[in-house]
Amino acid sequence: MTLSVRTGRLLALSAWAACLAWLQVSGQVARYLGPRTAWVVPVGALGLTLAAVLYARETVGSPVAGRGLGRREGAGLAAVLAPALVVLCMADATLGSLAASNKLSSRGVDFSSLAGSLSHGGSDVDFLVIRGADEDPAVARARDITPGRPVSLTGFVLAAPGHGAPLRLARFYITCCIADSVAIDVPVYLVHPDPGLRKDQWLTVSGVLARRGRRFVLEAATARHVRQPRKPYLLFRV
Repeated sequence: MTLSVRTGRLLALSAWAACLAWLQVSGQVARYLGPRTAWVVPVGALGLTLAAVLYARETVGSPVAGRGLGRREGAGLAAVLAPALVVLCMADATLGSLAASNKLSSRGVDFSSLAGSLSHGGSDVDFLVIRGADEDPAVARARDITPGRPVSLTGFVLAAPGHGAPLRLARFYITCCIADSVAIDVPVYLVHPDPGLRKDQWLTVSGVLARRGRRFVLEAATARHVRQPRKPYLLFRV
């Protein structure tokens, strides 16, 4: 059975409308677009749905309804559909320890320029605030990043503990989309290091802040395995 040109075009329009609608409903927009351009997804889903409905209605009985889909147009429609297929195939893919190592942790993050914003942020303590406190004492004072403060963090294992080395727990932050993501890590010294810990496992660790050299770390920490969060990437909202 050969598809008609009309059917092929309807399939392409419908597939893209469904893909954009899925991105919006599933909360996956941040994987591909930043906050300033995220509006494209709901508007595109609605617009393509309307376009598919109107095209279906206006082409009933038209010449394209009976004309078979040729190789050239078929190849063109396949090229149009390819990005949507890539999006769906990457639905469950997340960056992990390998990508974090390749990105050299905080490469591209100017903590000196972030210091002012971090100092005036809320009360939540996360990877970015702790990392900022490493670089700027003003951030540490403003956000009460002091030894002995209890902290709980959820992230993935960047490096497992071993031979006196701490667990390195990390989280990816994005300013626009995954392409500009940066991994921020915090060293964690567990009360009972688990030799079974592996890279990319997700943990929630709880401990107290301590200063070791130039960095803040978590000491006397306990860890429990958790599922990957629905939104594994955090935004640079400071």
